[in-house]
Amino acid sequence: MGDAFTPRQLVALTTFSDLVAEAREKVMADALVASGSAGILGEALRDGGAGSRAYAEAISVYLSIGLSRLTDISNSLPSHSPR
Repeated sequence: MGDAFTPRQLVALTTFSDLVAEAREKVMADALVASGSAGILGEALRDGGAGSRAYAEAISVYLSIGLSRLTDISNSLPSHSPR
């Protein structure tokens, strides 16, 4: 299963994955500044939160979904059986 991606694809996917985590932190920091609630993160998204933490988590979920789709179309395995 380790050869589902080329080495170059693995580097790209790993980089994008790391960038999703960085984007989450940046969004959280920006949301804290924008909301004026310095240091107050609020509840997590899974707990029904609506603050800075939940907003950053929601953005990272959307980015992760996009990365998952990229992973699906980037693998070197055939996606459909031959007809």
